[in-house]
Amino acid sequence: LTLRSGSCVPLDYGSNICQPHDLVYDPICDISLATQPNFPLYCLQSWCYVDADACVRDTDNAVYRSSYFPVDSGMDMFYSYDACNSTAEEWLGFYEGDTLGGIKLKASIPNYLEPMIFKRDGEGDVISEPGPEY
Repeated sequence: LTLRSGSCVPLDYGSNICQPHDLVYDPICDISLATQPNFPLYCLQSWCYVDADACVRDTDNAVYRSSYFPVDSGMDMFYSYDACNSTAEEWLGFYEGDTLGGIKLKASIPNYLEPMIFKRDGEGDVISEPGPEY
């Protein structure tokens, strides 16, 4: 099995047991760099693939879709750190810091209500119901 990163992993990768799978298979998690200040701490966290529907339905465990397998691969895999009594904080922090080069982005989504975005009809009145004017 080949991951998007190009790493080859066994077919049972992430299955059957909670362990720090990234420490063994993620190229970023080279154990020889573990003493370096920038070594990603998520490499040391245990996780496993889970049945997302059962996990969300039966527990409060957070599950995440694996980005190792491309969306069009047909492998819709979900993993959980919580199921392994671990935490995803280091993983999320590592990738949040890398996204947009560390720039924080704030966005708002307007709706069609005053005083946000609204339209007026020919009489100058605010249009409050969707219709052909929209």
